[in-house]
Amino acid sequence: MSYFVFEYFLKSNNEPFYVGRGYMDSYFKGDKPVLVSKMERNFEVDTRIISSGLDYDTSKEIQEKLLIEYSSKGYKLANVQTPYGSKGAYHISYEFEYMVTPPMVLTDFDLHYFGEYDTWDKVDGSYLVKTSYNPNTRIMGDYTNVYLNEKYSTTTQKVSEIEANVSNNLQQMLSNKLDTKVRVYKSHSSKSVQSVIFSHTPGYETISKLRQEGKKIYHLVDVLKYLNKDIKDFY
Repeated sequence: MSYFVFEYFLKSNNEPFYVGRGYMDSYFKGDKPVLVSKMERNFEVDTRIISSGLDYDTSKEIQEKLLIEYSSKGYKLANVQTPYGSKGAYHISYEFEYMVTPPMVLTDFDLHYFGEYDTWDKVDGSYLVKTSYNPNTRIMGDYTNVYLNEKYSTTTQKVSEIEANVSNNLQQMLSNKLDTKVRVYKSHSSKSVQSVIFSHTPGYETISKLRQEGKKIYHLVDVLKYLNKDIKDFY
């Protein structure tokens, strides 16, 4: 029984912003979460152990109860953030519209603590010669309105079909537009990739890593507009 439950909190107001589970004397297994590191750079923070000497199941149970309790009290927690537009995401009061690029709101954690969020890059053809696009199958709810200008009984399935059609034709469309050979990679982790095309809002750590690598981040709607295409062309 060597597990323990701990939390990070702001020293200024005692507000918790991360609830985790540690093992032996280690707080994290692997790298520290990006949002925790960002908080450490910008605020005076500290840690405290909530409970120790636990087995695995008990530590997990206590952590989950605290996450629910703190969330219900309105605390913004770094380890329960989900990108908007994905399954299980937080709700925001934004009117998603057909062929209108949605804002790149990362998480309400960023808005709460930093009052900021990233923005999509303006499409530049020179960065599309070596780009990456991988269809997303987790687009849910109102976000699907970006891709559908009429109602479907199974909207998520329809969006998946649209994205598959885009994926199958994207490389040729870009080659024709740029009048040069284009390669569309399936993985954005390749060192050769100069830009990444998303059809959804990616997670904070993904965006942070891509920014560090100097890669452009485009939304699919903006790329289709650059190509003079409409999503309905892929219905």
